[in-house]
Amino acid sequence: MSANTITPAARGLRRGRRCLQWALFAFVLAGVSTIVGCASILDVTALKKDPIEVDTALAQSSETEDRGDRASIDGVMGPMERDLSQASWDKQKREAAVTGAFGIEGLAEYEAAEKLYDAGNYRAAEKAFKKLAKERRKRGLSFLESATEALRTGVSDPAANSYGDPIEEDALFMTAESQFKQKKYSWAQDSYDRLLERYPSSRHLDDVTRSMFAIAQSWMGFPDAQNDNVELASGELQKTNPRTGDRSFDKPSFFNVTDDSRPLFDTSGRALQALQTIWLHDANGPLADDALMLTANYHLQTGDFVEAARVYQLLREQYPDSPHFKDAYLLDSHVRLAAYEGPGYDDKSLNSSRQLKETAQRLFPDLDPTQRQKLSEELDRISEIEVQREWHQVEFYESKGNDAAIVLHCNVIINKYPDSKYAEMARKTLEKVADRRRSGPSSSLNPFREKDNSVGSPVFGGIVPRSSVPRPTAKVKSPPARVTLPSNDASISGNPTTKQPTKQGFIRSLLRPVTKDPKLQPIDDDSSE
Repeated sequence: MSANTITPAARGLRRGRRCLQWALFAFVLAGVSTIVGCASILDVTALKKDPIEVDTALAQSSETEDRGDRASIDGVMGPMERDLSQASWDKQKREAAVTGAFGIEGLAEYEAAEKLYDAGNYRAAEKAFKKLAKERRKRGLSFLESATEALRTGVSDPAANSYGDPIEEDALFMTAESQFKQKKYSWAQDSYDRLLERYPSSRHLDDVTRSMFAIAQSWMGFPDAQNDNVELASGELQKTNPRTGDRSFDKPSFFNVTDDSRPLFDTSGRALQALQTIWLHDANGPLADDALMLTANYHLQTGDFVEAARVYQLLREQYPDSPHFKDAYLLDSHVRLAAYEGPGYDDKSLNSSRQLKETAQRLFPDLDPTQRQKLSEELDRISEIEVQREWHQVEFYESKGNDAAIVLHCNVIINKYPDSKYAEMARKTLEKVADRRRSGPSSSLNPFREKDNSVGSPVFGGIVPRSSVPRPTAKVKSPPARVTLPSNDASISGNPTTKQPTKQGFIRSLLRPVTKDPKLQPIDDDSSE
């Protein structure tokens, strides 16, 4: 074998060394990229210029670290700023159209798709707008940036302004509008959500909220939410559909295969999601309180009174200037009464309903006579329910045989509700308890308390004369007798005929046998004293 011949083992060793070198190079490259990325937070060039700039950079860096993962409001526009941004963009497009040079990149493709939309060819327009939005999103990105685009948020176009790419924003909005015109509402909802995800303060936010509200109304089954009034929740403590007659309400089915305008699954859930998008993304918009009112009314229609009360309360607290404030106040008081489960449960919803009804009588002097009469009737009903809760306690303690608790709650009913029907029932119950006390211990009483009854307890049994109770005699102390314990040892007991046990149990074998009497000290006899 010649000296230049390379063995397979040497070849494998060289290949492994080469792989190790590449892995080390990749590791170093990743470290350098990380250092460069971290250096972007703190401008290193400022450290070489001025100490004041150094302090400013350090303060900005510490502020960024203190903020952590909290959402930033950078790039968020208010209503007026959105209008100004839209006016500026329209001016730029007009100037580009006058010159005829289309100096704005992508504007020609957008206007071509817009002509398809204006002509009523919504399907082709949807396809064109979707393609344009995808191209604008990946415009100006490297291969690595395009690969990680799904994991990043923010502006994808380096040439765009601080609020994003207006061409991409308009293309995303028109994609959703084209789907809405085709009554592909579930697709349109996803496209609107995608637009608000990339552009939270979009220039088209008002149009988006109007379309989302229309979609939710269509899916929920009652498009006119303004006609809902206090009559829809008249209490009655029955969790049934409040609407009757020709105002019937049909909850959307969970599974849908016949209507293309509705999603395949969970139509009602998607409708509630659309309403939530409105008052979360545009809390100060014109439809935020309408979205909350429609959400609460939907839960009212479906019998979910607890959730309806929660949303009504949110509407009352967040939008006191809303035109729905009065209806939300009254409906909230009704649904809290309807959410009461019975005397076996807590009375939190009952007390809240009473408080809201009493406040509504003072807060809204313009109530019509029908509404005011209904509030009075339901306040009387709440009082009756409170008496029922006290009587339920009496029945509970009767089953336990606790006469003291029975007397307590009966007296509460008589003193607090003297005009109710339960007051007379409470008096009769007190008479029964008194009869039981006079007649002595009863088998219905607690057996653990018979010992107290035998000595004449005034609460749990009859009074026994003291003369009939035998007095205990005085006990005279005497020294304990000496006890001789038997022994199994024949030599000690003096009985050689005693048969010794041949086998002992395991436990008995562990005990030490007693070989002699225990030494006990006698107790002094004090009886003579």
